[in-house]
Amino acid sequence: MGMLRMKSVRDMLIVLIIVLLVSKISSAERSISIKKESADTQKGIEVVSNPKRIALVIGNASYKDSPLKNPVNDARKMTETLLKLGFDVITKENANQEEMERAVNDFALKLANGDIGLFFYAGHGAEVGGRNYLIPIGAEILGHEIDIKYKTVDVQMVLEKMESAKNKVNIMILDACRNNPLARGFRSLSRGLAAMAAGQGIASGGTIIAYATAAGSVADDGKGNNGVFTEEFSKNITIPGLTIDDVFKRTAKGVREKTSGAQVPFLSTSVVDDIYLASNAQTESTGVSQKQYKSKDNELSKEAPQLEENRKRSEAEREQLDLKKKKADLDEHNQNMADERKKVEKEQLAILDREDDAKLSQEQRKLQEEKNKLESERIRLEKVIKRKEIEAQTQAIEQEKNRIKAARAKVEAERLAMVNNPLKIERATTDNAPYTDTITGMEFVFVRGGCYKMGDTFGDGESYEKPVHEVCVDSFYLGRNEVTQLQWTKIMGNNPSFFKNGDNYPVENVSWNDAKAFINKLNVKTGMKYSLPTEAEWEYACRSEGMSEKYSGGSDADNYAWYDKNSGNKTHPTLQKQSNGLGLSDMSGNVWEWVEDAFAMDAYSKHSRNNPIHIGRSGGNRVIRGGSWSNYMQDIRCSFRDDNAPDYRFKDIGLRLKLER
Repeated sequence: MGMLRMKSVRDMLIVLIIVLLVSKISSAERSISIKKESADTQKGIEVVSNPKRIALVIGNASYKDSPLKNPVNDARKMTETLLKLGFDVITKENANQEEMERAVNDFALKLANGDIGLFFYAGHGAEVGGRNYLIPIGAEILGHEIDIKYKTVDVQMVLEKMESAKNKVNIMILDACRNNPLARGFRSLSRGLAAMAAGQGIASGGTIIAYATAAGSVADDGKGNNGVFTEEFSKNITIPGLTIDDVFKRTAKGVREKTSGAQVPFLSTSVVDDIYLASNAQTESTGVSQKQYKSKDNELSKEAPQLEENRKRSEAEREQLDLKKKKADLDEHNQNMADERKKVEKEQLAILDREDDAKLSQEQRKLQEEKNKLESERIRLEKVIKRKEIEAQTQAIEQEKNRIKAARAKVEAERLAMVNNPLKIERATTDNAPYTDTITGMEFVFVRGGCYKMGDTFGDGESYEKPVHEVCVDSFYLGRNEVTQLQWTKIMGNNPSFFKNGDNYPVENVSWNDAKAFINKLNVKTGMKYSLPTEAEWEYACRSEGMSEKYSGGSDADNYAWYDKNSGNKTHPTLQKQSNGLGLSDMSGNVWEWVEDAFAMDAYSKHSRNNPIHIGRSGGNRVIRGGSWSNYMQDIRCSFRDDNAPDYRFKDIGLRLKLER
């Protein structure tokens, strides 16, 4: 009986050791799987190794301007997911520039000669000059756009750090296309990230760059606890047997469905092999033979008694440590309670001592505070009234000067026209009447020629709105409103607009080249001479023939313009807001308007006095004017200038036509 009992115990130990060994080997399944095609058999062979997986996860949400809800939740979600997949994870939440750069350096050092490097970022990002930048917490960018690269983290720098580690595969995930808090005052800064190609040679196995949305678009911060992209990606990456390509395909499909097609993730990859992060490879894929299992079993069975003794000793020591820790925690808790009790008693005595004094002076303080408020309000109102009186007088004087100048210029222009071409005498007496195009129904308002001070006359604009200089323009006709979707469709046979809400809404999502094609077709059909206004003509008409107007019509933007404060993030039908002094509508706000000029920062210093226009180089950026439904009040001023490439289209850019006399 003794021999049988010993044999039974020995058999049980052997079974236990085999179970432990198999469990240990099975744990190797949480590793990278690279599936390659054999040249002989053309069958997929799944090779499972025990890789070094390193990840850097950053989530920034607590921005001073335009804070976000979910990036920190996204970072925590990704950290939890990657830990389950066997990654060594560095996590940073609400990090400033120094903390982000230090984390990138630590990440690169740990990544050296590893297998997989994964970088995940959620938060605000920006694109300037074709390069992408991640915006840290606390970034204050108040100057020129060039300052951005010194106050943010360059995505290309992160990618180069990962490249220098010489690991096998790099994965970069950028959920960084949410609305940009630094867009105010900077041109072309709120239109999403630029696409980067996954370069060859960055890692021996290649590089994958994933964006939460397509280039130039804005990602959804999500209505739940996570952004739409992160929620879908973290769910799919843990599914066994999916390649990383399959994971991104499922993620893209889920994001499109949840956002009704408004958000489409984008992927750039140079990886040619199949990469598995959650592998379902079988145990034999590790290359360990059954013979090796048995050999290992024999070795472990000899060590079983000593292992059991060590286990019991470790459990006993752990119990002792647990008891000591519990006692220390209890002692600390009791001491904290005693300290807190003394603190409360002391505070209660102090409160009682202060209450009597506070009751005596409370009413006096209230009376003095109210008196101070009334005095401050009286002084403020006096200043406001005086400033408005001065502004009104100044504006009246300036308007009268402009009226006299315009009248003189008109008389001189008409006199010269009659002298040089007697056939135009009859037309000169009727040009003041509005003109309506018979094919499209577009209505045009007569703008008398004259001279005015062009540029930032109020002194609160950008450097490229200066110097203020006098220019003179000839008389012309200008569209009463922006070209509508119905008018565009009559000529072009299509409607490219993003907001297709009605015929009278302005057409948008058109490039400068599209506008020129529209004008060419319109001129052929009508026999008229339509064109885009020059920048000088546009500003002259916006300011009601050169008057001192900050916005087109006056100083109250809400009366004359649709912009970010009142637009509801969309376009509106034309002619709804109050017109300016010439009867022109929506010259401030609703949609940007292309003009004829090429853009240059120093264009004003090169202007001629009469009918100036800056030609620029072929294919160079073109000027847009007037601001749009998505812009701040600063950007819808009559003197504000912006630009885009001639083939650029966006849902806030349209056009207004000029008709030459």
